[in-house]
Formats: sequence, C-alpha cells, structure tokens
Amino acid sequence: MACLCLAMPSGADNLPQALRGNWFSTDGQDTWRCGFYDSLAIIDNGFYRYTAIRETQDKTVLTLESETGKSLLLTLSLRKDSTLRLAADSDRHEILGRKPQLRPGIVPADTADFDEATFFRTDTAVVQGFIDGYGPQAGFSNFLLQLEDHFLPSGMNQCPVLAEVEPDGRFRAEVPLTHPVMGMIIIHDESMVPFYVEPGDTLTLYLDWGRRTQYEWNLQRGNLMAMGRNARTLTDFAASNPLDLSGSRALMQAAQTMSPEEFLPKQLEWLSAELHSLDSAFVIRPVTPKAAALMRNHVRLSAGNNLFNLTGIPGKKPNTGDYYRFLHEMPMDDITAAACPTFETFINRLEFAYVFNKMPTLKGFVHPLSLLSVMQDMGITPDETDLPVLREMDRRAGHYNFWTSEELARHLKDTQTLEKKYPEASKMWEEKITNTPVPEEETNPEGIEWRVLNKMVQTYRTISDSIAASCGLRHSFAENLMWVRKCDSYLSFLKDRETALRFGVVLTQDMQRPLRLTRLVFDEIERVHPSRPVQTANDGAYELAEGEEADVFRRLIAPCKGKYVLVDFWASWCGPCRKGIEESRELRAKYADSPDIDFVFVTGDIDTPQPFYDDFTAKHLQGELSYRISDDDFNRLQRLFHFTAVPRYVLVDREGRILNDNHSGYIGFESMLNALLERKI
Repeated sequence: MACLCLAMPSGADNLPQALRGNWFSTDGQDTWRCGFYDSLAIIDNGFYRYTAIRETQDKTVLTLESETGKSLLLTLSLRKDSTLRLAADSDRHEILGRKPQLRPGIVPADTADFDEATFFRTDTAVVQGFIDGYGPQAGFSNFLLQLEDHFLPSGMNQCPVLAEVEPDGRFRAEVPLTHPVMGMIIIHDESMVPFYVEPGDTLTLYLDWGRRTQYEWNLQRGNLMAMGRNARTLTDFAASNPLDLSGSRALMQAAQTMSPEEFLPKQLEWLSAELHSLDSAFVIRPVTPKAAALMRNHVRLSAGNNLFNLTGIPGKKPNTGDYYRFLHEMPMDDITAAACPTFETFINRLEFAYVFNKMPTLKGFVHPLSLLSVMQDMGITPDETDLPVLREMDRRAGHYNFWTSEELARHLKDTQTLEKKYPEASKMWEEKITNTPVPEEETNPEGIEWRVLNKMVQTYRTISDSIAASCGLRHSFAENLMWVRKCDSYLSFLKDRETALRFGVVLTQDMQRPLRLTRLVFDEIERVHPSRPVQTANDGAYELAEGEEADVFRRLIAPCKGKYVLVDFWASWCGPCRKGIEESRELRAKYADSPDIDFVFVTGDIDTPQPFYDDFTAKHLQGELSYRISDDDFNRLQRLFHFTAVPRYVLVDREGRILNDNHSGYIGFESMLNALLERKI
C-alpha cells in the first residue's frame, strides 16, 4: 500500500474546533457522511489531506487532495441550530448533523434484498478505515480480518486477511470474496469490530480509540461508524447487537443438567420468541432487507449450533435421530445464510454430527482368519458374554471390510480386551495370521476398487436420506455444501480417476445451487486424480514467498538450520495447546540432542501474558526453543499459514521449506519422522 503523507499544512491547525469530528445526514437514515480530523478528512469513502484552509466571516473553505491526486473544494457553514451546511464544488449541497439519527418508522433508502442469482460472484472488496486517536500507545501496528472459505474442508478453510495500520491511524485491506460476508475484526486487546462487505464493495470504518470497549464496538457507544454502499446493512445489524445472544448462552448453560430431549423444546421455544422479537423490532425501526435476513438467520443458526453442541458433550447423545428435527427451523436451503457470522460453525457441526457422520473407514482385511476359529482349534471355550463379539469378528474375517469410524474404534477396543483375556489364543492367532495367505479374489485391485465405490455411494445415499428426513428437504444447499467439504476425504479412498469421476457424478447430480459446488467437486477430483501427470517435488514441500511474514518465520527457525522442525503455535487460554505441550514432554526429551529434529514453540504477547508464559515455560519448556512474540508478528504468521485457531503445527524440512502447514502435531510423530529419515527427505 502506498503511504500518503497526510500532515496538516501550515495554518491548518486553524480549522475550527466546531468542524472537527463526524457528520451525519439529517434525513433519519443514520448515514455517516464525512469526518474532519487533525490529520485527514474522510468523504465518500475517500481519504483526503488538507492543502488549504481559508476562513471567512461565516464559512470555512477547504481545499482537499486525495492520494490519487483528485482535488475537492468544500465550503462548510455552521448554522444556528448547530447543523452544518456542506457544499462540494458547486453541485452538491446538504445539511449534516452531529449525531446519527435513527428515526422510528423510516424505511431505509437501501431497500435492495439479496439477489440469489448473483449472490455467489468472485471479486475483491476493500475494508479500510481510520482509528481516531491511534498512536504508539495503542501497542499494535496491524490486525486480522477473520474470514473463512465455506467451500474448503474444515480445518483448511481459515483465510485471515492482514491489515497494516499507518502511523496516522489509517488502515486498508483487500479482501478476496466469493459472496457477501458479515465478518469480524479482532484488534489487539480483543476488541471486536463487525464489518459487512460484498464482492466489489468499499467499506470505510471509523473507530474511536479513546471510546473503545473491550470485546465490542457498536453504534450505541458512538465508537463505530460505517460508510459505503452497504454501510446501512452493517449499522442495522450492529445496532441490534445480535452477537449478544445472552438468552441462548444462558440456556446452553442450563442444558448441562438436561437430556437432549428436554433441551430441544426449550431451545426451539427460545428461537421462536427471538424471531418474534426481531419482527416486532423491525416494525418500530425498519432495517434493510439484507440486515433483516442476516439477523433472522443468525438467530436460527445460533440456536442450531447450541443444539448441535449439546450432542458433543459426553453422555449427551440423543436417543433417536428425531432430535435433529430442529433442522426444519434452520436455513438449510437459503444460500444467503452463508453471509452470516455463525454459518461456518453450523456447517462444521452438520458435517460432524454423529447421526450424519457415517463415512466408512475403508479398511482392508481386518484379519484373514478369526480369533474364534483359533480358539475352537485349541479347544478353548469362550465366556458366553464374549460370544457376540467373537462371532461378529468371525463373520468379517477373510473379507474386505467397511467400517464407520465408531465401528472401527469399538472393534479395536474389543480386540484389545479379548487379547488380554485369552493371551494363549491371541498369541497363536497372531502366528497364524502371519502364515495365512489372503484369498486371491480378495486382493484383486479392480474388484476392491468397485466395491469401495459402491460402498461410498451407498453411504452417501444413506446419509442424504437421513438429513432429508430431519430437515424435510432433499439435497438442500447446506447438505450439498457439506458434501463438497467432505469430498476430499472420500476421494482419498479411491485409487483411480475413473471410479473417482463416477463418484463425482453421483455426488453432484443434485447440486444445482450454485453451480460452483459441482465445479469444486470435479476440481478436487482433478487435484487428487489428475488427467495428466503433474510434475511436483516428491516430498510436496514448498518455499515461502519473500516478504515480511516469511522473514518473521525464518528468524524463529534460524537456530534449527539443517534439521526438521515442528513449530507449535499455542496460547495460554487454549486447553488443547497446553495439554499437547505437557503430554509430549517425554517425546521431546527423547529427541533433545537429535541431529535430525527440533521443536519450536511460538505464542503471542496478547494471547499469553508474561507471568503465565514464564511459569508455563519453566515447568514444561525448560531449555527448549520458545518464543513469546508481539501480537503484530503473531498476526503475520497467522496470515502466512492461514489460521486463526490454535493449536496449529507446521512441519519444516532441513532446507527450511514447508512440508506441512497444517500438521497433526505429536500424533504419530515418531512414525512420521522415521518415514522422513528412511526416505531421506
């Protein structure tokens, strides 16, 4: 971004104090029209510097210049009623007031609704603004705009955008978009600034640093203003403060003592009351149709997320699939819900909901022969209580098996229990397995591949039927999006392009809204099973692009030159982060003097206060390479590796290239390292 010097010209400090600050339209539309500050002026989404200020008896004439060289002549006249008459050049005249006006009953000038036909389009939006009162005392020079790409798999879809703040308080970020989005800016001290933009928009924000409050900027406190084509949608959404769904949160706390079946009607009752309250509020103070749609869907999705979240609590699984009838109340087939701040969480919960997450673990032979047959040969009689499990294992033996994740976990647990209970039979079982050939018909790759495909299609249709029964819709937008996100997991089990294409046809035949969904499925097939050989490095590593973000990372891993490096990004408030570090202590100690691998730990100064950092590192990271870096640099690393949540692990090779920027961390670490060393990567 080009830096524009916005210093006041000589004599500019004579700008009357009564003119300084923000000015609003007087038509009751709550429109921020312009602002005059010590270092710059903001008018019509543009930043201007003062080139001349001339005062007469009853007016002030400003000559302004934009960073592109555009000149603007303003004549400002204060009126007796404290309003301001503004004349721009000679063709614009308007009366402005000091405070935003939200007159009840006035229909917003921007009455355009979402257009589903053009909702999904690719373009870049600009989010810019001015932090009034910003200076070195603020303690930061950048911040992140939190964004997700709903079409990418969970865990890989975080797309934060970094905005650098100029010394005079200006900031600007270019935001690539594929649809409208209500997002959030997280600034240094955890203050949250909402923003709403559409592809091609320019949104200008005014933030009053002196009137900030932790966790929230909003219109009621007068510390947030918005200017732009869709600014009214943002201000309507922010004015209602829909992010503070305290009733829903309180209900979720009460749910700790309820069964899912008890909680469901209470949450739906809350949802009905909240929607009725919104409709009543819209009668008193009309809002833009876009803001109304966002608020209604935000409330629906918040209730849905609560209902999904309850089932993730141990012991809270619903007794029947009837619990998920709440999907009838969700915007399952409303593509505009994708603009809501709670949509990403909802799709993630739908994707991993127990009742809908039946993707098989496509595993080869569990065993060529069963433990039961070995016990019978040895004359060992099993306990009656063990017979059902042993017979099921016997039924599956010698065949290519398909398991759900839960079935596989249960099978492994049962096997371990039986091995401990019948050690002699288990030892003989292992020996026989080693010497028992697999039937040739069960090793035919072509036959197995088609059975895998058929099982996947069967699984897809079963899950689709289950979702349709719950929400009353077949192949809704939300369901189709879920399949796009799960697509890469399914394709990883198919070993050739032909079967992958057949699965793609089955998966996309009902995906009509929007066409982008079907295209993404076949793009993923092309990535996994390319039509032409792709020349890539054998290890899949990539070089970091040159820039300040990469320089920060290279400085952190510089002491580990010539080794593999596992970089662990963590925070004091993150329980899984702390647990991962604590539980991997013995593993790391084993490689403390290794010539092959180093561990690096990185946290931010805002995420991890100094006293906590000192105590935690003394207990769990003594003698290890650990950094507590500035929030600015931590933001840069989040942007570099596209993450907003921790823990996050990045694996680096001996040459400093990135082997995996979303690594599994300490899970299976030694197997991974041994594989790297054997391949001499």
